[in-house]
Amino acid sequence: MALIFCGRIVQILLTLAMMKTATTLLGPAEFGRLALVTSLVALFALSSVNPVVMYVNRRFHEWDANGGGGRHMRSFWFYLVLVAFFAVAGLLIAIATDALHIDFPGPMLAFLVAGLLIATSANQTLVHLLNMREDRGWYIALTVITLGLNLGFSAFAALSLGASAEVWAAGTLIANIGIALLAHARLNARAPNESRAPLMPARESRAKIFAFGWPIAIAVTLTWIQTQGYRFLIEDQMGVDALGLFVAGYGLSAGILVAVESVMTGYFQPRFFKRISVGDRDEQGAAWNDYLATLLPTAIVTAGFIVGFSGPLTRILLGPQFSGAAAFASIAAFAETARVLASAYGLVAHARVRTSLLLGPHVAGAVVAIVGVWTLTRAWGLEGTGWGLVAASAALCLSMHVVMKKQAPLRLPVKASALAMLAAGLFAAFGYALPQPEGLMPTVGVVFACGLIYLAAQYLLLRPWLRASR
Repeated sequence: MALIFCGRIVQILLTLAMMKTATTLLGPAEFGRLALVTSLVALFALSSVNPVVMYVNRRFHEWDANGGGGRHMRSFWFYLVLVAFFAVAGLLIAIATDALHIDFPGPMLAFLVAGLLIATSANQTLVHLLNMREDRGWYIALTVITLGLNLGFSAFAALSLGASAEVWAAGTLIANIGIALLAHARLNARAPNESRAPLMPARESRAKIFAFGWPIAIAVTLTWIQTQGYRFLIEDQMGVDALGLFVAGYGLSAGILVAVESVMTGYFQPRFFKRISVGDRDEQGAAWNDYLATLLPTAIVTAGFIVGFSGPLTRILLGPQFSGAAAFASIAAFAETARVLASAYGLVAHARVRTSLLLGPHVAGAVVAIVGVWTLTRAWGLEGTGWGLVAASAALCLSMHVVMKKQAPLRLPVKASALAMLAAGLFAAFGYALPQPEGLMPTVGVVFACGLIYLAAQYLLLRPWLRASR
């Protein structure tokens, strides 16, 4: 746990440094354009790559136990190239027919989306599989190095070639593809005697992957509509400057929660997958209960800290042109906490190998997102967009609970969550009541001191689980 904790702290710091650097160098308009590129990458990654990755995660321990974990990665690379090819074709057709309006030259947009799709998908998947093998030293090292190179390449390119979304995205592409190749080599080095699999899996394997993956593909596409589609609405109605401002504030909150969530999942999720790979229905339910008891209270306390200190966090972690993004960071904390819980519920469907269960809840979330974001944005502007996303996350979470509680003996960590809510409320109230310091360094000092209290609260909540996992 100490290795993962230290590595994740470095990862969080690098992520925050990247956000600060990007919002300082790019400005709202270019940051908004970059957000549109990453949204398009996310669309193809979620709809076409994520279902296959989830299948790999579900089967990897079984494959590895039989000596075949690494050899399947050759097929995975081939699949990524195929998806990128169809992504390029789809984008060029959409641009040519005026179905997609975005301020990018068509060939450049297609190249960036395809390249980022391959590079980031391969990096995230292969590095994560090292953690699945409990090769944690390499996992942490490659994760941190990816972020460091991403920050270094993108910032250097922006300073040397011009601060534009295209240049920043190109730096991200180069950093991710290099580390993905290194992770691939490490996976194969751990099992040098594995036979090479064919590029195309057997028909029976393809049928299994399709049966497992198609409900996930629909569900995560609906997730994209819920969590990413609003960006094109804002760009169309308010312009890329407004989009950049909103995405920076929302992304600040989401980035902190995702970073904290990754600390928890990096340590506890491999154990969860190992337990469900050999357990029956009751054991799968017990594995989920233990997993959520660590994840949900952590997310709640983090959300309370973000709400209370959104103003100081914005001044510290975003560029000076994004000072108006604090309100969006506070709103995002609610939406992202619900997302964390909904993601945990989604693991029940993977444990039961019944991914079709994901469809109903994600339809509910997408419908509420479309109606809520459209209606509230027109009424309240960018803050309405944020509350529309909160409503969509709440609808998804509630629907997940209704569906998944029938699949396993699930139990919400009521006591731990109540304590976490108390701590979150205290952080939020104290942050709002605290006089805002003048200057950057006093602001950093206040956030640092309160951050130490935040870490102590997290440790007290997690202490029983840390002792049990030793």
